[in-house]
Amino acid sequence: MIKRNIKFLLLLLFLADTGYSFNQHYHVNLDGDMAWIIVPATGYQQVRKDPLGLEVLLNNKTYASPNRYCAHWTMSQYFKNAPKIIQLIFSPINSVYIACALAKTSIQVLIICLLAAFICATTRIFKKEFLLAALIITPLFQASGYTRTLGVIDLATTYTFFYALPLGLLLCFFYPFYKATTNGRQLNLSIYHNVFLLLLLLLLPLNGPLVSAVVLLVCPTALLYMWFHHFKASSHLPFFQRTISAITKINGSYLFFFIIFIVLCLYSLYIGRNDAENLNTIPLLERYRRLPLGLFNLMTNEFGFPLLLSVIALNSIIIYKSQPTKERLLILNILKLIGIFATIYILLLPLGGYRPYRPNIIRQDTFMPITLCLMFFYGLSTYYLLKQLKSKAKTVYASVIILASVIFTLADRPIHGNDCEKEALREISQSTKKIVPLDCNCSVMSWNKISNYEDSKWNTNLLLHWGIIKEEKYYYNK
Repeated sequence: MIKRNIKFLLLLLFLADTGYSFNQHYHVNLDGDMAWIIVPATGYQQVRKDPLGLEVLLNNKTYASPNRYCAHWTMSQYFKNAPKIIQLIFSPINSVYIACALAKTSIQVLIICLLAAFICATTRIFKKEFLLAALIITPLFQASGYTRTLGVIDLATTYTFFYALPLGLLLCFFYPFYKATTNGRQLNLSIYHNVFLLLLLLLLPLNGPLVSAVVLLVCPTALLYMWFHHFKASSHLPFFQRTISAITKINGSYLFFFIIFIVLCLYSLYIGRNDAENLNTIPLLERYRRLPLGLFNLMTNEFGFPLLLSVIALNSIIIYKSQPTKERLLILNILKLIGIFATIYILLLPLGGYRPYRPNIIRQDTFMPITLCLMFFYGLSTYYLLKQLKSKAKTVYASVIILASVIFTLADRPIHGNDCEKEALREISQSTKKIVPLDCNCSVMSWNKISNYEDSKWNTNLLLHWGIIKEEKYYYNK
């Protein structure tokens, strides 16, 4: 009976976790960057006027986020429209928090489903294999427990739009190439798929440096590997002819999409050098000196990473000692590639400049590409062992994975953090004063408490747009 209904049980558990995540995201405060980006504030108006960063290219101009137009536009458009639609049912204040929760939960489900597709090589979401793969990695997505180190869906909605969403869309782009490569099949894309991939590679480079960094590590390496594979296979040809022949034998879709992606990402990094927010107030050598401390803090400040890495180590040892199979070799090779990618990526991080809120260079947001790789390998290796192990060994191993999942799940506690902010917004909405002194002891649409009412200017503009206030009002914490 249980085996017959296992698919429905897996689906029910996944939906229950998704609903729980939505509830968590709904109770998170609004972050201090939202109004600046959505309105936008003066400092971000230039990037909205110059989507391609041509002012940097032609006039060497410096301004905030020249290579992040798509991230700014996406977040601005969503929050200018989604709360207004939700207000057809809910109050203006609640509509904003529901919009945040919907966005975060949707991005979380997108990434989980994509990772599951990478793990089990299918996009059929109602298949038992897909649901099992999704359920294996779902507990790793933390909204409260280990979010400061292992977090993918950030507490700050802005960071979720600027980091998690582009990386999720990048997984979308790479999936057909990964599936074709691991299955050893020729890549054949429909015209609709080609259009979708072309749209992604045109938009993703303008979502910030993380996407570009990943693309510039993955795409040239993949092309070079394929070229070398064909180069070795044609040893009977003269060197020059052999070199050209190896290039022509690379699948045309790989060449077309990867080369364009590489060029656009190089351009993105070039104009990103003139990002006014990337301070170089400390020397490059000092940034490298701080790097080990940042990595150490990320790995040890919470129990999430030690637990994740422990299970990955256990899985790797079991797979390494198991009977040789084609799939086993593939998994071990993927582990090696992740190790190489992680090492190079970490060593390149200090070149991206310095920001005071990331004093040791590495933080969960900049580390996210590696985090997603580790989550993927955790799911891939666990999924493989649950299929391969037999009888008693499988029962013991499944118990270990269930225990790890329970620890992750229990750590991800409920969030009840924005009641004070909601009450403050009601107070601002109902007040007849032009400048509203707030009695609350919490930040309101800000990273910190606002002591100067003029600092609430952009928040006021956004509250007006959402209909939370009917006329211009400023506010501050008394």
